[in-house]
Amino acid sequence: MKKRLAFAAMILTMGTVGIVCSAEETEPAAAVVQERIGGIAEPYAADHIELKLRNNNGYLEYRRWNATKGYWVDPYWIRLI
Repeated sequence: MKKRLAFAAMILTMGTVGIVCSAEETEPAAAVVQERIGGIAEPYAADHIELKLRNNNGYLEYRRWNATKGYWVDPYWIRLI
């Protein structure tokens, strides 16, 4: 319960619009990672995970969206408060 309240407080202090997280916290979001396949280097970008928030009947809820691949990371909305 304390972790949820701390997370909710962090979200509320950051604001509720336009929160974007990177799947790889150690690398910049625009970093290009190279992988060698048969001597050919193929660049690819890290997935961009967006945190979507909503107010549902007075409860603050969030869900993660993979903006790179276009699908929900979480199967359901998670209640914060």
